[in-house]
Amino acid sequence: APDRVPPELVEQLDDGGRMIIPIGAQPGARGPMQKLVRVTRHGSQIEQEELLPVNFVPMVAGTEL
Repeated sequence: APDRVPPELVEQLDDGGRMIIPIGAQPGARGPMQKLVRVTRHGSQIEQEELLPVNFVPMVAGTEL
């Protein structure tokens, strides 16, 4: 996950658009948790809200669901 919300993604949001994205280091690298962040565009204003701590783990090659 990125360390911050990528501006390139924010630029793509329309007015009223929302994006939910994990932010932070992979578990074990610089800390145990990442944050799930909701980004909302209100005209020219951008709102970022931390929703909850999460741990996303990399997919393992060769496994099927």
